[in-house]
Amino acid sequence: MFVRVWRALKMFLKSKWIWHRPPPSQIVIIDAENQAVLLPLLGQASYQVIKIAREEYYLNGRTILLTVCYLPRSWNLHVAYLMGLVRQISPQIVITFIDNNYYFQQTARLIQGVRFLAIQNGGRLLERDHPKDGPPVYHSEFACMGEWEVDQYRRHGAIVRRYYPIGSLKESYYRNWLKETGNEDIQQRKKAFDLCVISQVRPTLQKVFPEQMKSFELLADFLRIFCRDHYKSICVASRSHPENAPNDYRWELDWYISKLGRQIVVVPNEKSQFMSYQMIDISVVSLGMHSTLVREAFGRGNRILSCNFTENPVYNFPVDGPWALNEPNYELFERQLLNLLEMPDADYAKVCGRWPKYLLGYEQQHPTDQFLKDLIADAVKNQRASSESS
Repeated sequence: MFVRVWRALKMFLKSKWIWHRPPPSQIVIIDAENQAVLLPLLGQASYQVIKIAREEYYLNGRTILLTVCYLPRSWNLHVAYLMGLVRQISPQIVITFIDNNYYFQQTARLIQGVRFLAIQNGGRLLERDHPKDGPPVYHSEFACMGEWEVDQYRRHGAIVRRYYPIGSLKESYYRNWLKETGNEDIQQRKKAFDLCVISQVRPTLQKVFPEQMKSFELLADFLRIFCRDHYKSICVASRSHPENAPNDYRWELDWYISKLGRQIVVVPNEKSQFMSYQMIDISVVSLGMHSTLVREAFGRGNRILSCNFTENPVYNFPVDGPWALNEPNYELFERQLLNLLEMPDADYAKVCGRWPKYLLGYEQQHPTDQFLKDLIADAVKNQRASSESS
């Protein structure tokens, strides 16, 4: 216990310090990562971003006093610090786009009288990342991608007070972008590529998750043979961009050229143009492993082949079907991929049935981003009305 506190204290000492108190705000955003994705949801409400990833910390008498007072409740310096800041700022709602942030979850669990909203930003491997003998996952309000999360989290013993299975926020922004740019029919147009690889490789993957790297290498090997034998065109939706991460992009480009040859088209991840989403929509079949983009593509009605060659079922696609392959066998890979490429649209839609909606709960009448805007605005409005009446 005291070792954890000491490590957290050393982390604090290496950070940037803000000497004044945090200003009162209607909304608090926990963690600065991906905050730009949240800002369009806030309307005209005032907000404050709390950065806790070794970036900056408030240091003043009130914050120190509250942190010390809350420390015995959690014995985690970060959680006690967040509790103190939330009490000082007194927001109507606290939100995050890093739904697996432990500090956010524990702060939400320990503070009463404040709404906490976690918005899911990617698929979660609960069996791998949240052992059942550890602290349970906690959310007071959880905007998740689909009903599958509801079932998964309940099976795992998570404590979630309220679920909103409304789809993916980023994917909802993409649908909005298609409307704004007049590209709503992009999925119905003639496909530019037969296959799209949804890239998941990066320089550190071999060290961090070697089983994933080995699986993706085998997928690349299978694709090289398949494209050679069946003369299929292929593109890669890259993870990185040459301007934002030149070294990572160069490494990724070289890796794919070495695996698939120089005839492939590697497309930089231009986020403002939703380029990865576009490449999926203009390809007949998109392939990947454990990837949020693969799941979003399936939920949007695209053909996918999710390949898990690790022999670890935690990386399996959530639902079985012709879109999932969990055996490292080239003959099976070839058969399933040819089937997906040749299957009529009506047959594919029939086979998918209810599963796309189960995995991605997007509603065209009430899109994910609009649902969240309304939810946050309602929290601010109700709290303001409550304060005025008292």
